[in-house]
Order: sequence, then structure tokens, then C-alpha cells
Amino acid sequence: MTFRQPSPCLSWLLAFLGCLAAALLPAQEAPVLTNFAVVKRLSPEQAGQGMPVRLRGVVTWANPAAGDLFVQGDDGAVYLTSHGQPVLARSGDRVEVEGISQSGGFAPIVLPRRITVLGQGALPEPTRASPQGLLDGRYDAMRVSIEGLIRTSRLREPQAEHPLTWVLNVSGVEVLVLVKGPRPDLASLTNLTGAQVWLSGICTLRYNSQRQVIGTVLQFTPQDSLRVVESAPADSGKVLEAPIAQLLRYQPDRKTGGRLRIEGVVTAVVSDHSFFVQDATGGILVRLRNPNRQEPGRLVMLDGVPQTERFLGSAQFGLLLQAPDKVMVFFAAESLQARGAGPLPPALLLTPA
Repeated sequence: MTFRQPSPCLSWLLAFLGCLAAALLPAQEAPVLTNFAVVKRLSPEQAGQGMPVRLRGVVTWANPAAGDLFVQGDDGAVYLTSHGQPVLARSGDRVEVEGISQSGGFAPIVLPRRITVLGQGALPEPTRASPQGLLDGRYDAMRVSIEGLIRTSRLREPQAEHPLTWVLNVSGVEVLVLVKGPRPDLASLTNLTGAQVWLSGICTLRYNSQRQVIGTVLQFTPQDSLRVVESAPADSGKVLEAPIAQLLRYQPDRKTGGRLRIEGVVTAVVSDHSFFVQDATGGILVRLRNPNRQEPGRLVMLDGVPQTERFLGSAQFGLLLQAPDKVMVFFAAESLQARGAGPLPPALLLTPA
């Protein structure tokens, strides 16, 4: 049996009819996303395709003039921005949002096309989180509460949209609290060092161009609060000396918190604001609030507090460091005294594992 090869004209005609049929068939529309959790699980590439979104929830924070909102439902929360176009929704409104997804700078966000106010609703109860837990992004855009020991507390210069920025070190994690609305008592905000506190707010995150978390922010609204769980001890203002290896470790004889003093030799310099220092027990990265260039071999005494943050690896230091738990410890120095020159510690001999 033999088969005849189709003529070129017939092959062209069949191809043309196939293209025509594909063009006439209705395009398959992308499914509308109606769950907050599904939106937040989109990859940056998926979110950037402008997936249709329809969500119902309560506005937990709003800047109507700028078109910025946080909306939370039963299964999560999301940040909405109309990129400067004013919106009518206010904090506490129950809304239905129709729009499209966008990749955002850290997590998926929503560009609203229509916001329908359905009435007034109660703000969701804050989800309990740890200060360290805020760094992994799971609470992004959600109303949360944290409890921890205040190691340092200071006020930052007012900004246009946030007249008061309160910088807290809560159990080793720096948290920026942006206060919107009536100012709380300023004296109460700066005299909390050494106290155990509970506070609530809308969790947002600071991030870099690589979509990595570099800090935590709480949007503190008039509906949020701070309360002192345990007052600071009488000696909370005292600066205690500590070996580097004991920072943030359990110490039964005293309550961890307040300012500490470490002393050691500068072993390497990262920038005008940061360097490594080592004493007889170990070494640590030091960060200065104000620039003060150091040199290897200089003996320094530093007052400050140990802090933790999500590890950024080579993007931060220009070299590869290992941190299996992805959280690093550093010393935030508030003051520095040069004590002369000290011998560099001997190098450790490292062998492959």
C-alpha cells in the first residue's frame, strides 16, 4: 500500500483553517482569585501577570488620599495600592475589592479597579506573633500583636505621612512603629527600657531590591495599643559588662535586657558603620548608628544591645557567610571608646567538614 504526499496547497489550506478556528474560539479567561491566601501564594512571575482578583474583607489601615490600604479577611491580608489615586474606603470599612494582582516589592499586592464599601465592620483581633517571627514574612499586611522585652527605645524625627516614628528593640529585633493619629504620651514611649510590653499593629516589612527582608515595621493605628506587662527593674538603666559569647544566651542570675558593654579588638572592617570585633570568648559584627571608621588591631569598648535580623548573605557583606537558621546576631553600638591598640587574635585553623 502506498500513501500520496499531500499537495502544498492542501497543507497550506489546512494550516489556515486551523489558525482561523483558533482565532474564532473564545479565549479562556484566567480564574478570579477570591482568597487572600491564594493571592499571597502567587510567585512574583504569576502575580506580575495581572491575575483577576475579587476579595472581601475589612480595611485595617488606610491612607485614602494616597490610595493605600491594608485589607484583611478570614484567611489572610493583602496590601492594595492605586498608585496615588484617592480611594473612599476608611479603616473599619467592610469592602469588596475587584482588581488585578501585581508582584510588589516583597510579596504579591493588588491594584484595585473597584472598591465597594459594604458597611462597617470590626477590626480583626491581632494574631499573636513573636518579634523574630515577623521577619519571615508570613504576617505581612496582617494585624498582629507581639510581646517582648524592650532593650532600647527612641523617637525618630517626624516624617510627612507618619508624624511619629518610634524605634524599639524588642527582644533583640528592631521594630519601627509608625504612629498614625493622636500621639501617645512621648515620655511613656522613651522610658520603657527594660520593661516587658505588649503591642499591636499592622505588620509591614522593609526589604531590599532582591526582595529580602531587612527590617520590621508596625503601623500603629488609633485602634492599636501598648501596655506594660512587667515594669522595668530599678537597675534597668545600668550598663552591664558581658562576654561576646554570652550575648542573648540564658543567664539565670539576671533578666536579659537593657544596655550591655563589650570590649574587644577590631579584626575586620566592613564600612564606616560596621566592623567585626573579638574578645577571648568569641566575635561579633558591630553596627554603629553614626559613622566612625575603625582599623584592625584597635581595642574598643562598646555600649549597646545585641540584635537579630534575617540573614542577607553576600548581598550585605560582599562575602559568603553561613547561617543555617537564616537569622544573624549583631551588636548595635550606641557609644564607642577607643582603648588603644590590642593584639589581633590568632587565626583559627578551619578544616573541611
